[in-house]
Amino acid sequence: MAKNGRRIAFVWLEDQERDMGRQTVNLDPYGPFDRVFVEQENKDVAGTLNWPSLAEREKLMEYARPGDVVFVNCFSCWSANSIDLVSSLDRLQGKGVDIVFIEPALDTRTEEGRRILRLVRSLVSLDADYGSRRRKAGLKKAKEEGRPLGRPRAPLPEKFSQLCLAWVERRMTAQEICEKCNMKLSTFYSRARRLGFYPQNASKDKKKREKTGKED
Repeated sequence: MAKNGRRIAFVWLEDQERDMGRQTVNLDPYGPFDRVFVEQENKDVAGTLNWPSLAEREKLMEYARPGDVVFVNCFSCWSANSIDLVSSLDRLQGKGVDIVFIEPALDTRTEEGRRILRLVRSLVSLDADYGSRRRKAGLKKAKEEGRPLGRPRAPLPEKFSQLCLAWVERRMTAQEICEKCNMKLSTFYSRARRLGFYPQNASKDKKKREKTGKED
C-alpha cells in the first residue's frame, strides 16, 4: 500500500443535525484530512425519513485512489444496511483503498481488520441466504393454501359493466373505453370476457383470439 495516500473523512449527519462536532470528536485524532465528505439525511414535510441518496459517498468513491485511507465514525455513519455496507467496502478494496471505522474498531490496513471484514461479509451472506429461504418457503406455503400470489388485481373502473355494454352494442369501441379507463386493450378484453361481454356479430375467429388474450 502506498505510504503517501490521502486521508479522507466521511460524515453522515442525521435529520436536523448540522453540527459535525459529535462525529469529529472521534475523527480528529486521525486527522488532518485532505478532504471531508458530508452526507445529510432529511425528512419530508410529512415527517417521513428520506435516506440520503449517498451522492457524497459516491463522490468519495470516485475521488479515492489506491493508497488512500477513508475514516468513518461507525458502520451506521457509512451505510443504511448490511448488504450496502459490504458491497461498498468491496468497491473500496477493489480500488486499493482502505477504510477505518472508529466504533467498532476496524482497520482494513491490518490483518485483524481484514479478518473482521471477512467475518462481516460471511454473516451478511448467511443472513441473505436465510431470508431467501424464508421467502421461498412462504411462497410455497401460500401456493399450497391456495392464497393468491403476486400483485393484487386492480379494481374495475367505475361503471365498467355499462362501458362493456356500450361496446357490445357498438356505441363505443374497445379503444375508446381503454383510453377512458387508462387500460390496455388486452386487459379490457380479459375483464370484459370475465363479466360475460362479447361484441355482437363477432366472428368465431375473433372470439377465439379474445379468449386467448392475456391480462396484464
